[in-house]
Amino acid sequence: MSSNPNDVTDLIAKAEKCLKISLLKRRPDYDGAIEYYGKAALLHRNRKQLKEAAETYKKVAELHFKNGSYFHCAKQYEIAAQMYRDLKDFSQMASLIAEAGLMLRQNGTPDSASYVYERAAKSLEEPLPERAAEFYERSADACELCGRAVTVLILIKLYMEDEVAAKKIFNEAVERWRFPEAEEFSAVRRLLAAVDDMDKKACEMAIKDQCFRMLDLDVSFVRLSNCFS
Repeated sequence: MSSNPNDVTDLIAKAEKCLKISLLKRRPDYDGAIEYYGKAALLHRNRKQLKEAAETYKKVAELHFKNGSYFHCAKQYEIAAQMYRDLKDFSQMASLIAEAGLMLRQNGTPDSASYVYERAAKSLEEPLPERAAEFYERSADACELCGRAVTVLILIKLYMEDEVAAKKIFNEAVERWRFPEAEEFSAVRRLLAAVDDMDKKACEMAIKDQCFRMLDLDVSFVRLSNCFS
């Protein structure tokens, strides 16, 4: 008798089989397990079995973590959080959002973490105002990290005399990474404008901005300063 692709129990059994190891199979088949658990989670979701769906998405998240994919881990935690939001279990939602944000920051995408925190905070303002405030603060912290990372990249590209790459990073950060909200935005924009105008005096003034001096980029900062002096 063939297995039923719409049977959650069968899908979970296949996922668990993928995770078993033996003498000939030293490493679990995480990709296979993720696929089967993902299908099971979607079936639960389509059947409005939200708690079961959320718990299965959590399982998928854990497998992505073990498989070394922090970004996909975060996305599954975020989906599970949405299930608990719809169930009005805001405490569970907040816990999963915290996990998702942590994974995104470890993945090196603080801009995505900032967005996840902020969006969750809006949903938690009434039911859990303290957690909402916490997530708004985390969103600001993540945005600050993004601003510093972008600024460091631009300074390095300018030191390498790759103005085209520096401008590309700046434009992408403005469009995708909420860079205009960062403290460094105005100073970086002034510096790039001065470089574009080939105005050495304006460059000297721009690079003296306090935000550049506060970065953990001492050696490159000094070298870049010398280029404009």
